[in-house]
Amino acid sequence: MSGAGAAALAWALLAGALLSPPPVRPQLQLQPRRDRDVQEKEAQFNTTYIDWVDANLLNIYAFNHSVRRNRTEGVRVSVNVLSDHKDRPVLFVVRQKEAVVSFQVPLILRGLYQRKYAYQEVSRTLCQPQTKAEVETQHFYVDVSTLSLNTSYQLRVTRVENFVLRTNERFSFNATAAQPQYFKYEFPEEVDSVIVKVTSAMAFPCSVISIQDILCPVYDLDNNVAFIGMYQTMTKKAAITVQKKDFPSHSFYVVVVVKTEDEVCGGPLPYYPLSKDASPDEPVDQHNRQKTLEVMVSPAITSEAYVRSVLFCLGIFLSFYVLTLLIACWESCWQHKRKGLLAAMDSPNLDTASLLGHSRSIPDSFLNHGPYDSYGYGSFGNGSSSSTEGITDSLGSAEVSYNYVGERSLENVAGRPRMDSLSSIEEDDYDTLADIDYDKNVIRTKQYLCVADLARKDKRVLRKKYQIYFWNIATIAVFYALPVVQLVITYQTVVNVTGNQDICYYNFLCAHPLGNLSAFNNILSNLGYVLLGLLFLLIILQREINYNRALLRNDAHALECGIPKHFGLFYAMGTALMMEGLLSACYHVCPNYTNFQFDTSFMYMIAGLCMLKLYQKRHPDINASAYSAYACLALVIFFSVVGVVFGKGNTAFWIVFSVIHIVATLLLSTQLYYMGRWKLDSGILRRILHVLYTDCVRQCSGPMYVDRMVLLVMGNIINWSLSAAASASSSSPCSASSAPLWSGALPSSSSSRGSAPGRKRQLNPGSTTVTASCSTSLTTTTSGISSPPSPCSAPSWSPTTTAMANKGPAYGMSRDVQSKIEKKYDDELEDRLVEWIVAQCGAAVGRPERGRLGFQVWLKNGIVLSRLVNSLYPDGSKPVKIPDAPPTMVFKQMEQIAQFLKAAEDYGVVKTDMFQTVDLFEAKDMAAVQRTLMALGSLAVTKNDGNYHGDPNWFMKKAQEHKREFTESQLKEGKNIIGLQMGTNKGASQAGMSYGRPRQIIS
Repeated sequence: MSGAGAAALAWALLAGALLSPPPVRPQLQLQPRRDRDVQEKEAQFNTTYIDWVDANLLNIYAFNHSVRRNRTEGVRVSVNVLSDHKDRPVLFVVRQKEAVVSFQVPLILRGLYQRKYAYQEVSRTLCQPQTKAEVETQHFYVDVSTLSLNTSYQLRVTRVENFVLRTNERFSFNATAAQPQYFKYEFPEEVDSVIVKVTSAMAFPCSVISIQDILCPVYDLDNNVAFIGMYQTMTKKAAITVQKKDFPSHSFYVVVVVKTEDEVCGGPLPYYPLSKDASPDEPVDQHNRQKTLEVMVSPAITSEAYVRSVLFCLGIFLSFYVLTLLIACWESCWQHKRKGLLAAMDSPNLDTASLLGHSRSIPDSFLNHGPYDSYGYGSFGNGSSSSTEGITDSLGSAEVSYNYVGERSLENVAGRPRMDSLSSIEEDDYDTLADIDYDKNVIRTKQYLCVADLARKDKRVLRKKYQIYFWNIATIAVFYALPVVQLVITYQTVVNVTGNQDICYYNFLCAHPLGNLSAFNNILSNLGYVLLGLLFLLIILQREINYNRALLRNDAHALECGIPKHFGLFYAMGTALMMEGLLSACYHVCPNYTNFQFDTSFMYMIAGLCMLKLYQKRHPDINASAYSAYACLALVIFFSVVGVVFGKGNTAFWIVFSVIHIVATLLLSTQLYYMGRWKLDSGILRRILHVLYTDCVRQCSGPMYVDRMVLLVMGNIINWSLSAAASASSSSPCSASSAPLWSGALPSSSSSRGSAPGRKRQLNPGSTTVTASCSTSLTTTTSGISSPPSPCSAPSWSPTTTAMANKGPAYGMSRDVQSKIEKKYDDELEDRLVEWIVAQCGAAVGRPERGRLGFQVWLKNGIVLSRLVNSLYPDGSKPVKIPDAPPTMVFKQMEQIAQFLKAAEDYGVVKTDMFQTVDLFEAKDMAAVQRTLMALGSLAVTKNDGNYHGDPNWFMKKAQEHKREFTESQLKEGKNIIGLQMGTNKGASQAGMSYGRPRQIIS
């Protein structure tokens, strides 16, 4: 085809496409609606409008007000629906220049477990629009509409006085869940950061304090206050530090919201009895749930104060370094001066010395042997006197004996007693039996022991043994610290991103942020641990260097005098002290329920290493090895963690813990009393009975080691008393009870981790300067024990700290698991169980609030359960004793539940159907409680002994034995049927039987 023909064809196709009719689209069929009357009214501020609205009427109120660029005024809309019908909501829409706010009245807010709360009176503060003009008149409209019948309402729009907060001025106001409040604060030019402090005289209702940027809309309701900005819950106190650099407009909103429920602040859930005709989804009216608060914004510390405080802290700790250096220089000068005096005393030559009556013979080997070759604690060689001689110098009337030690084999010095001088060795001064000098069973069981008796092992072996302490704790520290640092960085990042300051339990009244850290001063306060721990290591290193130099010089004092010196445990103690500071700083990055064990682990290690060092000073040969010592400390930390997780109110745990503690104390006392010369085997009980019989029955003889026995008895009495006290107050965490066993310091008050973040803040003290929070230091460096934190430090979760959380909110996998457990709860089964309990026990037990938590509260004290199980037993045999008044103490309530479980098991409920006490008491698994009650009811229906009351169809009857009886003729007839014929009659299955291969017919 030619080019002209192709062009003509293209034009023809284009013309056809343009001339073809468009496709017909189906028309939407709109439903006809009735026209709505619209009434627009000019409205005034501070005027109350009482009007009505229905489905055919729309009321519009038009307001106008002047907005100035340098002045901010708040506008508040207050409405009240005068109708009592909660199912006739009225919609209010406030249309502004830059924002639209809508809400219905009655306002429905949801609480925990989707509870509904209705509020008839609602007040909202409008977001203030910005203007660039000097004065601008702005309009806003309030639209009122509904689809219900004729409904009356009340509307009032007012200007908010004191909408802008002033620095260092207090302002009081009231707030409710449906009437939140927020105010504006503008940074002065000279202020870079401020602290917003909110206080209240009443702890409840619980409230939320939020800091939000100047943006519209403002999130000021319970269901959306956490969407933006920083926020924290409060009961009586709250404080948030705000920095100017975080807000581009150099201003922010302070939002105060009252929550619908107090559970998040540690308060009780409301108990609302519902009538029979009421629906569980019907909203509940909370009436007047109002809180009076007071807010004040004050400047925070300046950057110069940060620098001064940091330098002041560093100066205090570095002063210890300077003091230590001065003491070391003074000791060095004194040693050189002492050596000069000794050299001057020994300066006369041999001839002059012979004229004066001196005689001196120095062996050649004195200058040749190494520091460890001839070292034995308190022992000299008992060879001939020709190898070493004692030389006496006469100086006036005094005689000084100098004893020089020649070369000795390690085999000969291992177990020899200390001698005053070689010239005093006589034949009758020692026993010729070798066992007396070498057998440990003989040496360590003597009635009177010396340090030399327990320091007979080779020094090189002991030195390596104690060095293992340092290398082990260094390895533990590395593997322990790396995940800790990573975790706390994640915590701090989550806090900064989400703005949820309830994640970290700070004392916000004296928390001073720096950079991304929310409380820099709490981290700086742990600097003393690290710096003084390092100083402790430097002191030990200097002492070891001096000691080794003395050995190289063959100094008689270093060789023969004093307590045996080993430095491995000292290095381990210094490392533990530094790690305590590091992990305490990590913990204070974001202190909460899940990481309080970070620094307490090394507290236990420091206490354990100090005790080992005290014992090792006098008993170097029989001290524990590093592996067994760290294994015991790990076991202590394990029980501490298990006690925190499962020990609160768990009587069984405390019984097991007390038994283990007492048994461990007895074993340790036996080890110390017999100096390690005993065995724990199958014959230990027989030997104990034999000793009791021989020493206490046949003859009353006292202990061989009286002083040792007195100290051990005192220690056992203290430990047993602490164990009894911990078991009696089983509601306290295990770490708070086990810490006194190691540190010797009883808790100053009851430690509770059940407090929510908001409730705990009312215990926080204030502070005047940042220096107070940075004054944590050590009272002494050589003990390895640190001084307690200052009052303004963050509330540490160490075992002796008060008012911390028992059970914080669950996150991640823990929250998912708990949610799945809660979904197993059956509301219909709850109704059936309540009806049965009321029918079985009578109306006196009452009825619970519908829902999982209402059912838990009803059964929590164990009284209802005890009455239930008692009613299933015949008269006169009540297994559970019911107190006259319901128990209020925690352990009494848990004991009552435990008695019910024991009685239910005796009644016949199997172990697999039983719930645990904590499942009911802490509402961890209420579905398990339902299963136990179902098993109990089924068992009661099955027994049919006349003690069951209620509908028998409520529970399934358990399968009963049905024994069939055959006649003699039936049994004989059965013998005539062979095995291959069995199961062929009446269509019975023959699956599994083989008759061989059938015939194959092929056509």
